[in-house]
Amino acid sequence: MCALEYQDVDFVQAQLVVRHGKGNKSRIVPLTDELATALRALPVKPAGEALLWRSYHKLRERMQEVCTLMQVEWRGLHALRHTAGTELYRATGDLYVTAQLLGHKDIKTTQVYVHMSQQHLRDALRKRAG
Repeated sequence: MCALEYQDVDFVQAQLVVRHGKGNKSRIVPLTDELATALRALPVKPAGEALLWRSYHKLRERMQEVCTLMQVEWRGLHALRHTAGTELYRATGDLYVTAQLLGHKDIKTTQVYVHMSQQHLRDALRKRAG
């Protein structure tokens, strides 16, 4: 997130480049409408950075503030990634889509990110039976 620059964001194609992602590899990911709106609202910095912070410390500090505002328990940046993976899997039901968006080469890595509550498992069973 610290490395995101405006040149990495393509609003027309609704995608952005993740540089130095998992395994230090770059990849292109779809840009949600919500993220596009948020990025458009940010002031452009002279150096071309998209975000208002360039250090891990500042990023961590800002994300803690966002979690407080959104009433989300702060457990760290990586925990937010796990939560995003879980929510993405719940929304799509597709482990392969989740793996691709998280930048995982091995689906086993994605399985670690996807946490299902007992209620979610019960709901899935009911859906199958019905």
